[in-house]
Amino acid sequence: MNIKQKMMLLATVPMVLVALLVSLLAYYGMDHLGSAQLEQTRQQMMESKQNELKQYIDIALTAIKPLYDGSASDTNQEQAKNILRDLRYGGSGYFFVYRYDGTNVVLGPKPELEGKNLIDLKDAEGNPVIRNVIDSARSKDGFTQYLWENPSSKLNETKLSYSVDLDKWGWVIGTGFYITDIDQQIALMEKKVSEQQTYLLTIIFGGTIVTLLITMFSSLWITHSITRPLQESVALMEDISEGDGDLTKRLAVNGNTEVDRLAMAFNKFVEKIHKIIIQVRGATQFIQDATQNIHKLTKHHSGQLHLQRSETDQVATAMHQMSATASEVAQSATQAAEAANKAHEESDEGSQIVQSTISSIDELADSLEKAKEVMNKLDAETENIGSVLGVIGSIAEQTNLLALNAAIEAARAGEQGRGFSVVADEVRSLASRTQASTQEIQEMISRLQSESSIAVKVMNASRDQSQMTVDQSKKAGEALSAINDSVNIINDMNHQIASAAEEQTKVSESINQNVTEISNIISDVAHGIEETAEATEKLSEQGKRLGELVFHFKV
Repeated sequence: MNIKQKMMLLATVPMVLVALLVSLLAYYGMDHLGSAQLEQTRQQMMESKQNELKQYIDIALTAIKPLYDGSASDTNQEQAKNILRDLRYGGSGYFFVYRYDGTNVVLGPKPELEGKNLIDLKDAEGNPVIRNVIDSARSKDGFTQYLWENPSSKLNETKLSYSVDLDKWGWVIGTGFYITDIDQQIALMEKKVSEQQTYLLTIIFGGTIVTLLITMFSSLWITHSITRPLQESVALMEDISEGDGDLTKRLAVNGNTEVDRLAMAFNKFVEKIHKIIIQVRGATQFIQDATQNIHKLTKHHSGQLHLQRSETDQVATAMHQMSATASEVAQSATQAAEAANKAHEESDEGSQIVQSTISSIDELADSLEKAKEVMNKLDAETENIGSVLGVIGSIAEQTNLLALNAAIEAARAGEQGRGFSVVADEVRSLASRTQASTQEIQEMISRLQSESSIAVKVMNASRDQSQMTVDQSKKAGEALSAINDSVNIINDMNHQIASAAEEQTKVSESINQNVTEISNIISDVAHGIEETAEATEKLSEQGKRLGELVFHFKV
């Protein structure tokens, strides 16, 4: 939160709080005043109703006063009852009379209740109405309120009664009417008071909002006049720190306020920085020039040493490779001699294996020839079996026909030929099974002959292949003999090469050691020059960086 926002809050928050406090006080004051006015009006209206009831009772008492002041005879009481029974006011107003024990004496609209004890009669809320009327007349102010059904609205409404004590006769005389109109008038007054409160609150809130807006605009103007110089100071500082870094700019001083004194102090600070930056720029330029010269010299010497070290490394590498190659040649020659010896031994073993293979193949050819003869004999025997099976099949077929003819003849013979018919059926069944079995054997013999023919062909092919294998094996044996002779010659040459390579390896190792020592010396010198170049380069980079920082400011 910036200063402008804080000042706005400082100006508006108290105003808002005061406005809310004034509004709340006004609301509660008007609410209390309205409630007091309504209560006072209710009391005045109730007093008016009470005075009205008193006047009605006074009229009734005036009407029966001559009788009451006279003798206490029953005649006077009866005349008083008749007067009170017929006495009306307001169209529906009447009077009632009760004895102290609750017995009704006079009840204008309901004379049938006269003489009945109604002491326990209760209203809609369960209050004993008659008892309270009698008690109020004898010991209180004479007024009683209770809920009773209004004949006109058929609703339970509040009724106010006033009664007085006629102790000479032991009577309580009273009257009453409904006071619902008081509640209705009070409700209308409450509505008007509420509307007035709403109107006044609207005016108060409107005035508060207008005052708040005026305060906000005034605070905004005052805040702007205070924060504008501060914003200019911040903008100038940001320009120095992040922008072009113009150290020639100064803040305006127009008075002797706190902001003006801050601007003066800031201008003095920028002036000092301005002078320091000018001095640092000169020193930075000198450092950059010196480091560039040193860097050029070290770079030149470093290049020469790198070239010399590269050539020395190439010589050392070549000698090392030559030594390694000579060692590999000697090792390879030795391995070649060993391999030649092993090849000589293996070629001898190969020749023996070839001779053994030739013998095995000859034996295999003889076995195949014998197997061929056996298969030919098997083929001939299967053909003989086929002929025999053909004869058996013909016999079975003829037997079947004979059995069928015998069965027919037995059927013609009737009972005498029944046993012969059974035998003929059995013979025919046996002949059928024999014929079926002969057919299955014939099929098996056919398959066997087919497989035998295939086997004979395979054996013939195997015999031809074995003969070819024998010929190739003989040629392989002759080739192995020639290889054995060549291996002996190679073995002698490998021994000579190994001896020469060992001598070359010793000379190469000696030269390689000397070149390596020279390369190490050059590497140490080059490393020192490289460190010097790195230090010079870092110094140059720092000088450039310092120059960038210093030249960033405008002086």
